[in-house]
Amino acid sequence: PAQISFVEVLGKRVRTNFTSHDTIIVDHASNYLTIGYSTLSYHHPTLSRFYYKMAGLSDTWMESRGNTASFTSLRPGTYRFHLSRFRNGGSGNDDSTLTVIISPPFHQNLWFRLLLLLFVAGGIAAIAAAYIHQLKLRHRSAKYEQRLLLSQMNPHFVFNSLSAIQSFIYTSDAAEASDYLSDFSRLMRLILENSRSEEVDLSREVQALKLYFRLQKLRFFDKFDYEVVVDPSVVLQQVMIPPMLIQPFIENSIEHGMLHKKEKGLITLEIRFKNNHLEAIVTDDGVGIKRSAEINALRKREHVSMATAITNERLHNLVRRGRKQAGIEITDRMESEEVSGTKVVLAIPYTLKEPAKDNGINDVMFRED
Repeated sequence: PAQISFVEVLGKRVRTNFTSHDTIIVDHASNYLTIGYSTLSYHHPTLSRFYYKMAGLSDTWMESRGNTASFTSLRPGTYRFHLSRFRNGGSGNDDSTLTVIISPPFHQNLWFRLLLLLFVAGGIAAIAAAYIHQLKLRHRSAKYEQRLLLSQMNPHFVFNSLSAIQSFIYTSDAAEASDYLSDFSRLMRLILENSRSEEVDLSREVQALKLYFRLQKLRFFDKFDYEVVVDPSVVLQQVMIPPMLIQPFIENSIEHGMLHKKEKGLITLEIRFKNNHLEAIVTDDGVGIKRSAEINALRKREHVSMATAITNERLHNLVRRGRKQAGIEITDRMESEEVSGTKVVLAIPYTLKEPAKDNGINDVMFRED
């Protein structure tokens, strides 16, 4: 019978003793393999014929008149070398077999892949944790900045209101001044309570705006009328919004629209849902943006609205914190509608809370002539 006599790897003999069913392991980098074989026939050793096949590489029996078979570039895996003196393995049993295992590179081993998977998963988890931490820090920073801006606006509002009270006391009787102070104290209480929270329900915000309208109307001696119109689909007690976003634009309508107008004016506040945000529209029939700027230039007055600048920053922070539906659009009505006045459209992000009992604040229209 034919017997395997030696194995060479890269031309170097590495083993010479084999049993009929043996195994050899070869590194993947040294996969140039030569298998030698022989027979104990002493009559015609040079005319001996051998047949072999490398199962896993080919199932075809190959004839060899020499005594070696070479294999190159074997991929990592397990092969079985069959050797016989007969073309198809004789009567069903090979003379000799050799199991050849080509070991894979370390990066193809299961343990390495598992380790790499754990490393990648750990890296992704670390990056995700760092990203979430940064988002939390950014959110916290924007939240505190929002509170700081709101705290800056409150003194500004109080200062303007106290100036109005002083002017009103000088020009009115004691009873009217007392009523004015009473409304002012109610407004201050609402403003201070609202400013403690990141969000307030819309009913409290509308109540504060109505008080503000009333005080300003008294201060300027019926220089204007006002309307607050709330769409019936908006339940004020259920809608939560950031406080003090609308008031600065009502103030601008009074200070820059109504005061420059000779006849009596009208300011309208409309609140409604639009897409994924709450829309507050402040419309006046004052002199308009362009004319107001011309009047201030003639009077050599440069006015920068601090409250409006702060509100713009607050809206910018809301966008930074992921509130995409936050923004402002200011237009001169003369350019868009060919009528005098200014229109401000505020996109305000909101959340909803559980329904509350009706406290009488959610009137659809509040109007004073």
